[in-house]
Amino acid sequence: MNLGRIAKRVRDLGLKGLAHRASDRTNKFVSYKIWKRKVERGTAATTWKKVSKKINVPRQFKIFLAELRGRDFLCHILKHTFFKELSPTNQMAKILGARVDHESSCRWHYDFRIKKNIPENFRRKFHRDLQVKPGSNEVFDTHNFEIKFPWELSRLQHLIPEALEYRKNPKCEIARGFTKTIESWIAKNPFMTGTNWMCTMEVAIRAVNLIWLFECFKNSHVISKEFWCSFICLLYDHLVFIESNWENSDRPNNHLLADSIGYWYLCNFLQHKKKTHKAFKQICRHFDQQLQNDGSSYESSTAYHRLITEFAIHFLATCEEKNIPEKVKRKITRAIEFFNSCTDTAENLVQIGDNDSGKLVLGLRGKNLSTKLQHKFYPDFGLSVIKNNVMHATLRHTSHKDHCPTGHKHQDALGITFSWGDTPLIVDPGSYAYTSNRTARNYFRSAEAHSTFFVPEIETAQLSSSELFTLPTQSIDPKIIVEQNLETIKILSMQSFYREHGIKLARTVIANKNTFEIEDTARSSNPQNFQWQLIFHPDVTIKTSENSAELTHKKNTFALKANFKITCEDAWHSSGYGEKSACKKLVARFSTTEASLKITLLKTT
Repeated sequence: MNLGRIAKRVRDLGLKGLAHRASDRTNKFVSYKIWKRKVERGTAATTWKKVSKKINVPRQFKIFLAELRGRDFLCHILKHTFFKELSPTNQMAKILGARVDHESSCRWHYDFRIKKNIPENFRRKFHRDLQVKPGSNEVFDTHNFEIKFPWELSRLQHLIPEALEYRKNPKCEIARGFTKTIESWIAKNPFMTGTNWMCTMEVAIRAVNLIWLFECFKNSHVISKEFWCSFICLLYDHLVFIESNWENSDRPNNHLLADSIGYWYLCNFLQHKKKTHKAFKQICRHFDQQLQNDGSSYESSTAYHRLITEFAIHFLATCEEKNIPEKVKRKITRAIEFFNSCTDTAENLVQIGDNDSGKLVLGLRGKNLSTKLQHKFYPDFGLSVIKNNVMHATLRHTSHKDHCPTGHKHQDALGITFSWGDTPLIVDPGSYAYTSNRTARNYFRSAEAHSTFFVPEIETAQLSSSELFTLPTQSIDPKIIVEQNLETIKILSMQSFYREHGIKLARTVIANKNTFEIEDTARSSNPQNFQWQLIFHPDVTIKTSENSAELTHKKNTFALKANFKITCEDAWHSSGYGEKSACKKLVARFSTTEASLKITLLKTT
């Protein structure tokens, strides 16, 4: 980090912020010393005797267990229709694009893509002594160890489908499989040690899933009281861990919200009223900070917005909306509306910004709303959505506020997506990898991977091989003009980030029930190398001539006509984290001071 950026951070934080950061770091240092010593002595993990004293419950575990069995923690949550419906996994679970069979599901420190165990030192060290460093790889298809594989498996979400099935139709073999898996996890992941205690967010999400698993299996006659005692102690360890390792920041993100939701679940479940009240106020504060006035997440990612919306629905269901400030309720309502707007008729969430395929338990599904062609503008996120019961299109505007993090933002200004019915046509590239491959990380967040109009030299200069979770930007509001009548929506958006380079870029999209048009203009005082492109879904086949193309996806065919020469090139698309498919893009490159481009997209069959 250079001195200029340090000075800016100091100004942004102010004296109060600097004092808070200093206090937080001091507390973490003291906590580090205390807990590392306990881990080295083998006294860190909780016993029931300790738990009963801390939460002031009956000393006899069987009495406490009977109380827990008498409650139905999931009753209100499962009533929500936003959650995805899951079926039992049978023989295979899919984790970050990799298939994991039941025999491999207890390999808690394994990368299923490169088929290697995590380095030994990652499994034995105190969690705060571990650090994930991006590798030096430059080849697109080679990978270092992907830390998210053990993290994702250790969330235990792959156990939920069978657990919910067991709740409806109890079978002894399912309950025995559950206990075997949990006993394996406890044995292979000592408290505060190794890979699966590195990240507080992972601990919090695992805690929520453990509570769901308890609710599903709590009445099983084949599970012993001794197992449940170890299980409850494990949950208390998760609570203690979160309390000691909050992921605080002056620009907090989905991690801190996940920490708080996990903490809220644990405090509720363990019936710790004082801590539950603290968690409630904390979550309301974080939702108010991270949800913008238009309801969108301030991280500039629709996938992370979906995750935060899932947090919100769990929170509303478990607290029954009591005493939530009206401002927070309003933002959560708008967050659900934004999520629905970004979902097409086939319930596919349009990808904008990073996507690590994260979910709390079940994930969410969107709902289609209107048959009428509508435009929704989200100024804080910087997004226009055009949608009816057939068409779904988005236009990304240049937008940023200084208080917003840029870690999950992409170089996608003026980027578009377009789908028709259940046919995604023009797509956002998604996010294939974070730290396991620098080259892939920077490709998928680059302008080169998006359906936009840009100057390659400017965009490439902003990407860093060391700073994989920042993008240099400036505070700016989206500049758009909207014209709408009964049949047509026309949106003009300006690329404001290029003004300092003496370049004016603008994109206009025009939608009606039969056609979709894109008009782009460029002006510069000096000749610039411009690049125009559209990225297509991997299932789309393309036949091109000089200035037109025929696009086919399943039984749907579209005609694309341009007033300039286009070529077809190879590209990449990621439908979810860890998944990558080859696709095609239409491209035009030219050096000029002025350009006026137009394409028309028409569904033919």
